[in-house]
Amino acid sequence: MERESEGSDVKACVLIIEGTNCEQETKRALDLVGISAEIVHLKQFSGRLRKRDIWDYHAIVIPGGFSAGDYVRAGAIFSSYLRTTLGREIESYIEEGRVVLGICNGFQVLVESGLLPGFNPGKPEAALSVNTRAKFECREVTLLHSSEKGRCSIDILIEKDELIRMPIAHMEGRFLAPREVLEELVSNDQVIFKYSDLQGEVKSEYPWNPNGSELNIAGICNPEGNVIGLMPHPERAVLEFQSQEWTRGGGRRDGFKLFYSLKHYLNEV
Repeated sequence: MERESEGSDVKACVLIIEGTNCEQETKRALDLVGISAEIVHLKQFSGRLRKRDIWDYHAIVIPGGFSAGDYVRAGAIFSSYLRTTLGREIESYIEEGRVVLGICNGFQVLVESGLLPGFNPGKPEAALSVNTRAKFECREVTLLHSSEKGRCSIDILIEKDELIRMPIAHMEGRFLAPREVLEELVSNDQVIFKYSDLQGEVKSEYPWNPNGSELNIAGICNPEGNVIGLMPHPERAVLEFQSQEWTRGGGRRDGFKLFYSLKHYLNEV
């Protein structure tokens, strides 16, 4: 898979506020697969600073970092700003079928906003809590693609039960939800990725489950597949030298597959 042609008609907004710190890597990953990406501060969508319109973009990507210093809870303040600034507009954007992708801190924002696990704006149904070991986890992990191929907008090129590897970097990545929400996630096939061992066996113990997430959840989508949240960082797995196997003559680009899948999805809708 090579870089696609320049000047793509498919556009994405990398949405940031103060404390976001993964926007450049995310933009580079999107540009690499042929999605024209622009880094936009949330303030540019409202008030006297309004210079942008979300409807100009086919996808909104909320990248990782420590938005607003992760005060209160990780992603909570960004979530509040998002609802205040865009409100019903972001809901309509999603209902129309456009894509919203949250990576790490972005996943936390989507959960805090109630846009995931299902679609219950303003009413969170789950939480991304402090890792069970109460330590910041920063390393590569193995993920099992646990949903059907093509279930959502980022897994078109990934086979069912395929194993991929991507880095994590979080302190609050433990996915927790009431039993009925977990059951609904499973019955709706919304669990896209689970933490696993190197052979694809889903093990709940550390280190294979790095944060203690229920059902080993590493990534989910909404029932329609156009809102996605991931704790791992695909933007840090798009170039061969980013892989820990690179110095041994390898070099996986599993994150590239996710962004390339997104490009194909956006070309079809």
